[in-house]
Amino acid sequence: SPSCRALTQTRSEFRSFRCGAPSHFKKGWLYEFKQIFSKEAKLERERKLQEEATRGQFWELREIEATGGKLFEADVDLLQGNEVFPFPNQDGFLLNGEKASTSEILGGKVSLVTVCMRDMGRPMVESWTNKFKSIAAQQHDVQILQLSYVEGRMYKLFKSSMIGALKSRTPEELQAAGLVAFDDSEPLRKQLGIKNRLVGYAFLVDPERQGRWRGAG
Repeated sequence: SPSCRALTQTRSEFRSFRCGAPSHFKKGWLYEFKQIFSKEAKLERERKLQEEATRGQFWELREIEATGGKLFEADVDLLQGNEVFPFPNQDGFLLNGEKASTSEILGGKVSLVTVCMRDMGRPMVESWTNKFKSIAAQQHDVQILQLSYVEGRMYKLFKSSMIGALKSRTPEELQAAGLVAFDDSEPLRKQLGIKNRLVGYAFLVDPERQGRWRGAG
């Protein structure tokens, strides 16, 4: 099928590659502040501090130094059978400010999805997208989705400014591919088996939103 051919072509390409304040709030500032200082948010911050103490950025940096950012070998072939995994849904905002989600964007096309939790991982995901841009430009059923996380509810108060800053750093030809999530990345990381937040990740997702290939660094 055309989708299978597109997946196989993109996998073959990767085999040779080594690698100010917001203007509007729907629920208002008061709602956001209540969420930030709620009892549940306080308990969650305490839990994350404990997690940071056992496996925080120090350990993540050590892991990068030891592996050069290649935390695991990229899949050689497309995943099959029980190895295939559903790509998680994540709500966010496009770089034009409109709301969107990964489930809405991914259906019906072969997609290269890059995931970046920290600025350190941004050059890593750019290495994947630069390799993939020419493929996506030649085929209407192939696309790129760059998922970036901005973690910390307080940052959502400055959503418009932060999206604008990210858009200004994104090449014009990739601005339509950007999705920014002002959310905790932990649920997605658990589903995808991502432990190091400093590394950039890449996934090939088929038209049924199933992950068929993955790489890191």
